[in-house]
Amino acid sequence: MNAPTEQSVLAGFHTPRGRESVTARLREILAGGTEGIRAAVCFFRQPGVKLLKEHKALLQHASSFVVVSIDQPTDLRAVLVLHDLMPGKVYLHLGSITPEERGVGRGLMHSKVVMAQSGTGDTTAWVGSHNFTASALEGGNYEAAVDITQESDSPMMQDIYRHLCVCRDSAERFDPNAMDRYERIQRSREKARLDHDCRTLIIHAEESERRPSDSFAAEVALEFVELDRYLRADMDVRLFLYRPGALKVGSNFDTSMATVLGGQLTSFGHTEKHRDNRGVRGEFSGAERWIGARETHDVLRLEAHRVSPEWAVSQLVFRIDGLAVDGKRVYSLAGSMTGRLEAVAGEPIELSALDPEYASFFTRESVEGELLIHRPLKDRTARLRVEAFPETLPGEDTIQIKGTDGPREVPVSAKKAQPKPGMGPFIYVVRSFVEVESRH
Repeated sequence: MNAPTEQSVLAGFHTPRGRESVTARLREILAGGTEGIRAAVCFFRQPGVKLLKEHKALLQHASSFVVVSIDQPTDLRAVLVLHDLMPGKVYLHLGSITPEERGVGRGLMHSKVVMAQSGTGDTTAWVGSHNFTASALEGGNYEAAVDITQESDSPMMQDIYRHLCVCRDSAERFDPNAMDRYERIQRSREKARLDHDCRTLIIHAEESERRPSDSFAAEVALEFVELDRYLRADMDVRLFLYRPGALKVGSNFDTSMATVLGGQLTSFGHTEKHRDNRGVRGEFSGAERWIGARETHDVLRLEAHRVSPEWAVSQLVFRIDGLAVDGKRVYSLAGSMTGRLEAVAGEPIELSALDPEYASFFTRESVEGELLIHRPLKDRTARLRVEAFPETLPGEDTIQIKGTDGPREVPVSAKKAQPKPGMGPFIYVVRSFVEVESRH
């Protein structure tokens, strides 16, 4: 066929047989992009790197850029390698919060378009279904595409170029230092775990007299039995000690004013007065300190050791090893403090026309009258859901937690715990916690 004129188009269809390698034709198209390569491809993996790195010099042309979707199965490590091949010219499309189709998911950049502009005034565009994955490029899937060669200023080529620019301009320039954030967004349909599983006995008590050291053994005498079910030997203990008069039922505890000591529960048993499992009253002469609780809402006091009173039905002994060296923590009575990653909206929000007959296929948040609402996604963040007593609820809207990539600020939703027999704000067992970097 002759070279294309202003009125002519060279076009080819790939592939009539449905499943066939297209890498040879794509290499040929890319090699012709002496004035720049532009592409928007939904899913990008290492085979895409292998295809494009053969044209590194062309990728670094001033007009070149590549846009890929953050959605799986895109390999973010492959995107990082692509960035190294063409720094500042890779864009990551985060998709949108809405519209979201029921049973399908949220909107994403789903284009598969490649444009290579030659130095002769012609441009070849590849438009089809092929992602840059091995199955798509090498005939593992049934795929279809058309490649078109025409003058660069033709209406069709200008429309394709405009589409690529829209994909780029609605994406964000890839930042190699933001891999943790990108991975968090990509895992948006997973459950986030920022917290740690634990079984820890928490005790808030006033200190009636200064203890001789930060290492000691203490006995706890209880007149209620319901706490027993939550206890086990060797579980961690955190003892928060306050000045006399600092603790009041119904008032939030200022843990910043507490001395936090750490240790372990060494034993627990029942006296002859235990209603469910009568035992033998223990005499713990080695314990230096003592705490007594007749009701779950009694203000507790750490005192010099005494003989266990007649009313005691359960006895606990714990060892304190010293100041808690693992930093500040926020505890929750719930088994998990985090749920699904929550979307953070970006700007701008756009509207597009929607056939009313199709409105029911989208979520309510996606539709306004006869318009489809496009809310771009900026980030995904985990929200800490803390379940605690009113006295121990965190007062902050956000908390900086410790993470492998440094301090991270996360929003907090605090919920009052449902009453559990045997637990009160002064002595209770928690099931999860987060390490706090700083609180503000």
